Amino acid sequence: MKPRNILILLYLFLSYRIVLAQGEFKPAYIIVNQFDTIKGVGNMSKNQEYCWFKKSGVDDVTTYLPNEIDAFRIVGGKYFVSRKIEESDGKFVFQKWYFLEVLVDGEIDLFSIQQSIRFFIEKENKGLVELKDETKNLKNRSGMSYSVRNNKYIGFLKLYMSEAPNLSPRIEQMDYLNQRDLVKLSVDYHNAVCSKDDCINYTKNLPNTEYKLEVLSGITRYNSFYSPQIGILVHIGCPFINENLFVKTGIIYSERPFYLRQIYNIGSNPDLTEHEYRIKFPFSLQYVFGKKHFKPTIAFGLPAGIPITSVQGGFIYSITNRIEICCSASIDGLFHTAYYSAEETFNNKLGHSLNFGLMYKFK
Repeated sequence: MKPRNILILLYLFLSYRIVLAQGEFKPAYIIVNQFDTIKGVGNMSKNQEYCWFKKSGVDDVTTYLPNEIDAFRIVGGKYFVSRKIEESDGKFVFQKWYFLEVLVDGEIDLFSIQQSIRFFIEKENKGLVELKDETKNLKNRSGMSYSVRNNKYIGFLKLYMSEAPNLSPRIEQMDYLNQRDLVKLSVDYHNAVCSKDDCINYTKNLPNTEYKLEVLSGITRYNSFYSPQIGILVHIGCPFINENLFVKTGIIYSERPFYLRQIYNIGSNPDLTEHEYRIKFPFSLQYVFGKKHFKPTIAFGLPAGIPITSVQGGFIYSITNRIEICCSASIDGLFHTAYYSAEETFNNKLGHSLNFGLMYKFK
């Protein structure tokens, strides 16, 4: 397979993923004119520059920019408000609209743009300011280069939270900007200076990390014959990136690919027509579409060790709230095959696997 064909496959996959992203709508509502709430289903773009929304009882999907509505909310989940922030391209400074994710609503409001890991705070009579943690490389007069850290966020946090001086030591000890510390500081500041109103921590509405244990069995064809394989995989959810994204890793006992057998058995004159089983440590990223009983899946990763890569498709079917069955098929070694012949890699035209698993979801 030529590199150009690989790029075409990746392009088609990414295009398909973008189309599906619009279809993964969740119960949501938008707020317009600060008072009118419209219910329906929708989703937010990754860069938080626009959202998709479909009003209840209406078939058409509308794309909203942040300057067109006041807020967008996933029911029981993330909450976004429209804000204009200052941007710079290195030469010019300009204003740009975003849907900022609300992390904390209190005496100090905390916002973020998750994809670019940017944080903002806002306080009554002080306005919206971005917290920046930058490192710049400078040169002195002798030509030596050195790094200077711009941690202005410490000054802004101390200024905005000056009514709670007991928080200053914690602010000064922040080594870097991170959501966990900022959320806790914002909540503690509100509780220290305000006893009338509750502070809303929207990060508590985010789903907890899911952990699933899968017992797997299947067959592979990495050589001129089919071979059985068994293993145990752990599925770890990534809710702060995407609720449908999982990391899969574990242990599999399976046939070693022809390519790897040649590398690791040089000089021993192995009989490549016989089975040679080894323990492998697979790793992949899996995307699960939907939340219903039947959920299609797609994954990309390393099923047999570097540089053997695979693209995997399948489905998960929920029997109960805790027990699921999963089936998948994979095409293995795409990138490696792009630079070598398939026979050199797998001793056949293309390596592939078929797997069946029984999965248990922990609390």
